[in-house]
Amino acid sequence: EKYFRANRFLWTHRNLSHCIPSFLSMVCHSRSIFSDRVGLEEVRDHWVKKTTYMLEKGLAYRNTGENSIQFIDILYEDLVADPMTQLERIYRPLGGISGDLRQSFRMADRENPYGKYGIHEYSLADFNLDQIQLETQNSEYHTLFKSLAGRSRTGWR
Repeated sequence: EKYFRANRFLWTHRNLSHCIPSFLSMVCHSRSIFSDRVGLEEVRDHWVKKTTYMLEKGLAYRNTGENSIQFIDILYEDLVADPMTQLERIYRPLGGISGDLRQSFRMADRENPYGKYGIHEYSLADFNLDQIQLETQNSEYHTLFKSLAGRSRTGWR
């Protein structure tokens, strides 16, 4: 706590049934560059356990004392749907976004449309996972995510 008191944390939230298989797929792909054999079960078991641990630690810090005021929560879907609104939320406590920075953000957004480098396809089934299993294993985070998704401007759940 003594090291982070003056800091702000941006916590980007995404449905676990989307982000976990996405991450596992990326790990498997990166491992396949260096190996002929990639164990999907090994990757799944290691990273689902580690992700659960990281979420628990992050939530424990967030829920201690007044730490929650240090967090700016951003739903991934809101960021993708309307990046400028999310950037304005991030920069508001810092005095807002300058005109030059706003222009740079808009140009980067135009030059990098969704799918520019293809679409990453994956599913829970690829790793023999199911949504209820992930939500149960990460119930505290899932409760926070549902609360944030319920306030989302995009209406995404």
